[in-house]
Amino acid sequence: MAILLFIIGCVLGSFFLVLGTRLPIKEDVIFSRSRCDHCRKELKWYHLIPLFSFIFLKGKSAYCKKKISSEHFLVELGTGLVFLATYYFFPSGYNLYAALTICSLLIIIFVSDFKYMIILDSPLVAASIIILVLKYIYFGWTEVGLSVLGGISLFLVMYLVQIIGNYLFKKDSLG
Repeated sequence: MAILLFIIGCVLGSFFLVLGTRLPIKEDVIFSRSRCDHCRKELKWYHLIPLFSFIFLKGKSAYCKKKISSEHFLVELGTGLVFLATYYFFPSGYNLYAALTICSLLIIIFVSDFKYMIILDSPLVAASIIILVLKYIYFGWTEVGLSVLGGISLFLVMYLVQIIGNYLFKKDSLG
């Protein structure tokens, strides 16, 4: 199971890099194909095998032979290791799936924040929905309701902080 989660983490790490890179600039993440960052030539499926493609191509584009950013290798490896560590701490059940969801969200946020200094709402909303579905599956509607109520309460507290901050500083105080 640990090896499978590491492999899934590496594969998803590649996808999370795409999400974190393309969503902030409003590029399609579902139907557009991966391409070389330099010559823009569309990559074949075997150029996209996590970790191995980077190693076999010696960190260079399959087409124009220019250097590929090591962020691809690092995000894929890092995500695989994070998934492996998550499995070590939470071997099964709700905690495993919730932790994997949160780790996935943090990787997407890290990529988009690092590249563009933007944290998008869409990954946050998607992760929240996944967590609510997991809560329903494992604990039922009561826990989902309590979580939604807690989320609304936290939103209202943060909104109050923003209103007070805007008043005190005479400018936007929260992003």
